[in-house]
Amino acid sequence: EDGDEAQLQTASLIDSSESGSKRKARIRQFPMIDVELDFKDQFNQDLEIDDVSSSETIARLPTDRVGSTWHQVRIRKRDSFQVVSLQWTVELLENRRYLTLNSSTKISLPGCGMGIDVGVSNSSGSGEIQLIGSIDGHSKKELFLPIWVDACLAEACVYIRPISRPVLRHNWSTSPILTME
Repeated sequence: EDGDEAQLQTASLIDSSESGSKRKARIRQFPMIDVELDFKDQFNQDLEIDDVSSSETIARLPTDRVGSTWHQVRIRKRDSFQVVSLQWTVELLENRRYLTLNSSTKISLPGCGMGIDVGVSNSSGSGEIQLIGSIDGHSKKELFLPIWVDACLAEACVYIRPISRPVLRHNWSTSPILTME
């Protein structure tokens, strides 16, 4: 979850000069999309990252059925491959389709009203902890780690702190709540 909307390249499937009604009919004819991961400029330069040279295209992700499916993608790192599990979710909210690709690692905050910030650092302890998102404890009770944490970091530590306000900054936890290797 990087907070940004992805730009889907559908030019080969949909002519921009078509009317809206034809466009909807065309989309139904192509209920699958392919996704290619790109990790450029997704992380703080203080984090020691593995050299990710390429990833497989995640092919034939459904866009017409609401629900979640799990997929594995091979990420090429230096001279080896790493397999990363991803969750593909299709939601229908207010008559709009939301397509989400998440890592398989989720931080959740069940039954707690206090919000937290979630940050990540490399396991070596050098470098700063990078804020990756917040869980407010009320409307948002879970946060999936960004895919680049699984794919680009050789090792990662996940830290939490109470949600910081502009006038009050809290320190990160002294020990990670999760270590990924």
